[in-house]
Amino acid sequence: MPGAANMRLPRFVGERLAREAILFDRMFYADTPEGRLIANEVVAADEMDLAVSRCIERAVGSGMVSPGANRKAIRQHTEPLEALRKYLTTYAFERALLHLSDQLIVNLERHWNARQRKL
Repeated sequence: MPGAANMRLPRFVGERLAREAILFDRMFYADTPEGRLIANEVVAADEMDLAVSRCIERAVGSGMVSPGANRKAIRQHTEPLEALRKYLTTYAFERALLHLSDQLIVNLERHWNARQRKL
């Protein structure tokens, strides 16, 4: 899961919705109440560059040091390093057990089509 999403998602949407997303492929669309728990702002595609610029201006408005320090302090409170280590250890161990299993290969063949993906 990119960015340890299955560890962090429950903080944003709650345990039940996170389980639905992780275990049952529930989608959170940006224009729904659940989607708004994840997305800070929803804009039209042609407004994306302007929205990103506004976000950057707000983030660095007090200099680059303050946002970085605040982000680290928030992360330390909500996600202590030991909790992250335990999560990553469990995740890596479980993934190692599944590596090249028949179930994983079938899942990848069904859902991951590299030729259609765009970088």
